Amino acid sequence: MVRTGSGTGAVPPDDLGPRRYRSTWSALAAPFQLGRLDRGSDCIDVTDRGTFTQLRVQADAGRAFVDRVTVKFADGSDQQIRLGRGLDPGSNFVDIALDGNNRSIAQVVVTGDTGGRSALQVFAI
Repeated sequence: MVRTGSGTGAVPPDDLGPRRYRSTWSALAAPFQLGRLDRGSDCIDVTDRGTFTQLRVQADAGRAFVDRVTVKFADGSDQQIRLGRGLDPGSNFVDIALDGNNRSIAQVVVTGDTGGRSALQVFAI
C-alpha cells in the first residue's frame, strides 16, 4: 500500500490499515439491565482482542432508553456517542460506526434506562 502525506513517514493515528471485515455480529456480553430509578450504566469488558468497525445496540426484551454509549479502545482513546432514544425489542436497533479502522475495544459503557422486564444487548462486527 502506498501512503501519501507530509513526507515525514508518520501514519495518521486513525489510519490503522485496511478494514478487516468480520462476517457475523459477535455478542460482547449477555443481555443486561440498567438502573430504573434514574439513569444507570453498565460496563462491558471486551475480551475479544480482535478489531471491530461497528457496534450494534438493541433491546433484547421490553422497551429500553439509551442515553449514550462510550467506547473505550485498547489504545486508551475513547468515542462517546449520544443516542437519546428508545429501543423496542425486535423492531429497531442502533448501529454505531467506530472511529478509525480496525479498532480493538477494551470496554463499552452504556448509560440509560431499562424497565423491570427489559434488557439491552451489544454486538460488534
